[in-house]
Amino acid sequence: RRSCVYLNESTEMNVGFNLIAEDRLGGNIDFIEGKAVANPYFEQNETLRFSTQFQLDHLFGKANRMTLKNSVNFYDRSVDTPGYTFAGNQFSSFSELSISWITKNMDWTSGLNLWTDHFDQAPESNSEDFGFSDITIGAFIQNIWSLNHNWNVETGFRYDYQTEYGLFPLPRFSLMYEPSPVLTLRLGAGLGYKTPTVFSEDAERLQFENIRPVNPDDLDAERSFGTNFDINYRLAITDKLILSSNVLFFYTQVL
Repeated sequence: RRSCVYLNESTEMNVGFNLIAEDRLGGNIDFIEGKAVANPYFEQNETLRFSTQFQLDHLFGKANRMTLKNSVNFYDRSVDTPGYTFAGNQFSSFSELSISWITKNMDWTSGLNLWTDHFDQAPESNSEDFGFSDITIGAFIQNIWSLNHNWNVETGFRYDYQTEYGLFPLPRFSLMYEPSPVLTLRLGAGLGYKTPTVFSEDAERLQFENIRPVNPDDLDAERSFGTNFDINYRLAITDKLILSSNVLFFYTQVL
């Protein structure tokens, strides 16, 4: 559910929340139907997920804006298979304060971010303890520069500090050329990173059984460099029907 409140002519607030509860049982059909089965295989998943969203926008004059965002997520789950249980709850949050302003031929945005992520494993789990607590603090600035009617340059830089894996400078660059209203060419490049996590698709497939916890002392964050080039073409077939095509080329290198 999501609601929007106009506090005054310059201030707008959006709030929302989501709630998902699920109880799934799979495996041997006779066991699921309640019949007596010797050594049945089953997999039972119980999940409860709750999240909130908040955004406050305030205009300063005609072209300046301050935005405050926050999201809180709570995830409680358990997985039971014969002789094995994995259970725990995860609490994470995201907060951002940003300011946008416009000068001649330029749009600017700068701000601060805060991510938190905490996982507690339930005592009934008979897997290794995957509990962790991470905090990431980030600052960023980005600029869109309209060189002329056909050319735009977008640049940005963010600097993240992650409590377990250190500092990450992240520059990025994008150049867009629009030779006609129906054709757009874009070239971009930048740096990225990803911190190690036990919550991967492969671990999920195994219900986290026989999976070792992540030890920050033994692992480094994955750093990457990427570049891309894409071509967008729009063809008006009729007044109400438009055909759009996109061709994308990209290259990513894990450093």
